[in-house]
Amino acid sequence: MKANVNFFGNGSSNRRTQRLLVLALMMTAGVAQAGGLDAGKSGLSTFQVWLYSCTGILAACYLLYVGIQCFQHKQDWVHDFGTAFIKVFVTGAGVVLAGYLFALGAN
Repeated sequence: MKANVNFFGNGSSNRRTQRLLVLALMMTAGVAQAGGLDAGKSGLSTFQVWLYSCTGILAACYLLYVGIQCFQHKQDWVHDFGTAFIKVFVTGAGVVLAGYLFALGAN
């Protein structure tokens, strides 16, 4: 037995709700487009700067942590610090490559 569920209600309230929903969506579309393409580009630029900053801070903290471990002779300089450096390099390259490909797709 299938349950007949009507999301908008039933009867005349169904049409009224649908009309209100369409009206609300039309209004928000106009408001969303008011900024134009420039607002979207500046938002993406802000996000890209934020992403680079957060990744750089986390990478520096990670390298600092591994460096302290190496100074305390708990880890090896060549193997552990070298691996950490390569991980940071690959992560940074991934973030820069993602930003580049995203900008390339926007053109």
